[in-house]
Amino acid sequence: MDKNLAIELLDYDAVSGDFRWKASRGARWVGRRAGHADELGYIQIRLNGKLVPAHRLAWLIVTGKWPNKNIDHIN
Repeated sequence: MDKNLAIELLDYDAVSGDFRWKASRGARWVGRRAGHADELGYIQIRLNGKLVPAHRLAWLIVTGKWPNKNIDHIN
């Protein structure tokens, strides 16, 4: 996943942890919260047809690179 694509499509609020769509595509509307909870409660966001865990997208947007290991996190 490219950082530029994530930044182009999503707004990330580091305080709340929410992602919101910047661009409308199909059922994705500008300003609407992105993603859904999977069966374990983790938020997943579909980008380019691939489900990406929101916590990994947050790491990418904040640091500019994909995490190379697991991320210990709460929500």
